[in-house]
Amino acid sequence: MQRNTLRSVIFFLGVGIATAVCADPPSENFDFRGTWHLLVHYQDRAAEEPERWHWEDRVWVIESEGAALRWRDYPIVVFKDEAGRFEKSRGGFHRVLHAWEPNEKQEREIRSGLKVNDRGARSKRLELVSRADEASPTREAASAETSGQPEATVSTHATGAVAAPSTAESQDLAAAKRDLGVRALRDEPVRWASADAPAASSALVITYTERWSIREHSANRFPIFIWAAALESGLGEGVEGSTLFVVEEKSADGNEYRGRYEKDGNWVGRFRMRRSGPISQLGG
Repeated sequence: MQRNTLRSVIFFLGVGIATAVCADPPSENFDFRGTWHLLVHYQDRAAEEPERWHWEDRVWVIESEGAALRWRDYPIVVFKDEAGRFEKSRGGFHRVLHAWEPNEKQEREIRSGLKVNDRGARSKRLELVSRADEASPTREAASAETSGQPEATVSTHATGAVAAPSTAESQDLAAAKRDLGVRALRDEPVRWASADAPAASSALVITYTERWSIREHSANRFPIFIWAAALESGLGEGVEGSTLFVVEEKSADGNEYRGRYEKDGNWVGRFRMRRSGPISQLGG
């Protein structure tokens, strides 16, 4: 009898500990844990031909790590069928200069799982931010990275993986020089964030830091994925930049999301993220 009672106590303690260390779903409206293939179509406002479309793709793996999240970014994605993605020149292979869309064979590869290259891969642990931390002066100062400016907008279309603006809209984008996601950075609440790195302690020391965060739209509770980078010294002067993936639409089954993309105020466009099969390492 005592032995059975002891087993019951150990069982319930184990359940309690497991419950305590497992993260709840990141959002009631969006569970972004899993493996995702991201396709981005963008225009470079600072380029000689700002109307030209470019593409890039990457894989994200976001997993629970105890009560936190582990966010891995793989910027080099390898398809068995590379048709339409790269072309050969005298200097080697380079990305095609248009908005690449996967063909049927590539779509199947995305669903079954892609190969990734560890070169350039990054990873950060994100902690859940409490309401008290979110309202603290330190958090507010960190999130107010730019002053309020009007947002540039990019229209969506019913077809196509990533919506492309019309000619008139492209001209508007070329003229708009402000951050696509300023309001998101300034106003929307932080839900998950990587740890803040210590500031440079000397004028002779230059530090590069990255802070990854996942914010949440107040209205629809869709996520805003943000990479904020800073190059600073003890003099108090530095250079800052940010990359935003602002989710605006989701499919009925929750396996596809679309939204706005912006990097450092110059690269502006659309992105699509879709659930993908498990990744494998190149050469593995």
